[in-house]
Amino acid sequence: MILKDEFLIFGYHATCTDWFAFKSEKTYLEKSNLTPEVFHDYKEAGFNVYFVSYITGWDGDKCRGKFNESLTKKSLDLAHAEGMKAFFFEENLHRLSKNEESLINPEKADGFTYFASEKELDDYIGACIAEPMAHPAAIGVSTKDEPVWEMFTAYGEVYRSLKRLYPNIYINANLLPYSSELVTREHRGFYCPNESELGPVEAYRTYVREFVKATNPDFVQYDDYPIHERDNGEKYLINGHLVGAQMVAEICKEKGVPFAKVFQACQLFTSGKLCKKPTERDMYWQMNIGMAMGIKIYSYWSYFPVVNAGGERYDETACFVNKHAEKNPLWFWMQRIHAEMQKAAKTLLQFEFKGMKTYLTEDAPGDTNFAKEFIAETENGRIRSYEFEKVSDVKLKKAGVALVTELFDKETGRYGYYLVNATDPEMNESQEIEVAFTGCEQAKVLYKGEEQTVRLCDGVGKFPLGCGQGVFVIPE
Repeated sequence: MILKDEFLIFGYHATCTDWFAFKSEKTYLEKSNLTPEVFHDYKEAGFNVYFVSYITGWDGDKCRGKFNESLTKKSLDLAHAEGMKAFFFEENLHRLSKNEESLINPEKADGFTYFASEKELDDYIGACIAEPMAHPAAIGVSTKDEPVWEMFTAYGEVYRSLKRLYPNIYINANLLPYSSELVTREHRGFYCPNESELGPVEAYRTYVREFVKATNPDFVQYDDYPIHERDNGEKYLINGHLVGAQMVAEICKEKGVPFAKVFQACQLFTSGKLCKKPTERDMYWQMNIGMAMGIKIYSYWSYFPVVNAGGERYDETACFVNKHAEKNPLWFWMQRIHAEMQKAAKTLLQFEFKGMKTYLTEDAPGDTNFAKEFIAETENGRIRSYEFEKVSDVKLKKAGVALVTELFDKETGRYGYYLVNATDPEMNESQEIEVAFTGCEQAKVLYKGEEQTVRLCDGVGKFPLGCGQGVFVIPE
């Protein structure tokens, strides 16, 4: 489900009742956050779809016939009252989609984990989700988060079963992010069985393509939290951030499906600091890179602090709201950014990603490792980089990093170029990007959702951008 004139936007951990947990130890709040006021604030921040997570999720095997008394129904009712659609967590879909062998196995058939036929699997899954799917707010479900390659057979069987039952169902299937570290560690392989031989890039490409082959998905989504901090206060960006986005954007282009992504809206601690507390610049940086890559579905980890954090720790002032649903600064920043994005969506939804280049000066400030990597295609044994159709040259006026992507509207034949001042947001460095367009006298320019037409001087446009800011240019 892609909204016609809007980006689809939702938050993980949008659901919160009266408890939080760390290492399975619960602490209780004075009151539940499952209220009309909390749902209204969620909608007002610019979200248009609600994720009923496992906190108030549904178990259609154990709770069948008790839907009217469930917290799942209450969550769907509250979303519906705000005019939002919603998808929900169902326990058995997650259990089945993480199996590491086929679910269709007549010899093992037990009607719970293994089934004699697709028809029996469909009957079981249909019975598990029938009650919440009948709710007027419900559009779909979630499946196992971040599956490894060994789960893809069962994952595909669950995905196809859902599509047979409900052809238009929304299925939130979220993949692992790209990381070269996942390939170099000692383990059996997250991406594919021979990933150490293939190397990180080809292993991840194989992972995403095998997921697509197994599921024939409506979109491809992964999570990626690129803005990090070490215990000594040093800030850095994840090296593979643009590489992962480029791979998934290109696979989405090949398959003709939308690109979706989960963005960082948290500060995370494991054994020490990991994800940095995002600033407003960090969020603009993330969202502009996302729009440049042609992303159509935006989500965040997370809206509330992570409710059941396991061994991880989260700064409750870093996400949209704290444990008591009180608004953090991020709520106000993203309310404004979402409004700007949705103004731009009316144009950007018409365009699809074609290709990208990064530009960086030798003396660029801050962390530049994330921009130095790119995927080089080979042709006749030689490295071939992407060539733009209507751009002949790009120059940076100052030291820094720029991302330029080419997008295409196949209905009108128009090309568009998304320019991002992608310099490390920690540096807060402005930039002017000068672009030479071929055979063009003017351009439509979309900045923070506002459109204007500008004249090009001998085909050249100059675009001043604050750190993390982006502009979409349609040359004419």
